[in-house]
Amino acid sequence: MRDIRRNHIEKGEVQYVVVDLPLRIHKNAEKAAQASRCAKQQGKFWEVHDALFKQVGALEIQNIVAIAKQLSLDVAKFRACLGSTRHLTAIRQSVARADAAGITGTPTFILGRMDNGEISGRKIVGALPCSVFAGHIQELLRDAR
Repeated sequence: MRDIRRNHIEKGEVQYVVVDLPLRIHKNAEKAAQASRCAKQQGKFWEVHDALFKQVGALEIQNIVAIAKQLSLDVAKFRACLGSTRHLTAIRQSVARADAAGITGTPTFILGRMDNGEISGRKIVGALPCSVFAGHIQELLRDAR
């Protein structure tokens, strides 16, 4: 992901859109999705997002709050947000978008276009090597020209 960010996203060639998909089989996944959105309010979405994915098997509230502390978030505001239902509607709408796109697990990527909130393109399932993504991205960029 780091290479894709540097080589394509930061250059403005492609956009990276995250769609929440808290899988029901992970009991704390929805709370983790809330945590990322609560962190976004403090400008730390990606930092919390990345930290949560590094410890996907340990998403209990105390671990999520520990991440917030490590990243110097205002923990009181973070806890208040996390304890609210503020982001649940948006998260559930995001799940519906993923379902509509045929996404059933993570990580899943769609390289293509977004029109009026609808995603279309080539679906890539799994954490594959950067070269796989780079080839598809180059193909999309050629087609766009």
